[in-house]
Amino acid sequence: MCEQVCRLHSDDVGVVAAALDLPGPVVDDSPDIAVLASPPPFARRLVLARWRNAFTDLTIELAGRGPSLAELERRFGPGVSVPMPHHGSAYRFRYDVAVAEAPWSCALFASFEDQDFLPYGGSTSTELTLRRDQV
Repeated sequence: MCEQVCRLHSDDVGVVAAALDLPGPVVDDSPDIAVLASPPPFARRLVLARWRNAFTDLTIELAGRGPSLAELERRFGPGVSVPMPHHGSAYRFRYDVAVAEAPWSCALFASFEDQDFLPYGGSTSTELTLRRDQV
């Protein structure tokens, strides 16, 4: 999905969801948030965010175990730890994805809920956010 987000030209969240093969419909939750009415089996909730009517990111609240830290690092290289905004927040790692000649890049943020220990290779993600950025 990260590579597809990099290649998307549309800012319309419905078009973005269709391009990512996500089952519709997309329902407005607020001016800046749209949710997938029937998320796929791997997701408990799927949110598409906008800023100034333009698609910015896709957040997937995973229904089960997500990719492990080791799997993400094999696929995207070492992640960068994102500071926790407050005690009790999920640990997050950022992976930057770029596709040659694509109009966008994508930052993948993976959240890991275990707050007692730093995530290790076998830790599984609980939420993924794909954020579209300018190249």
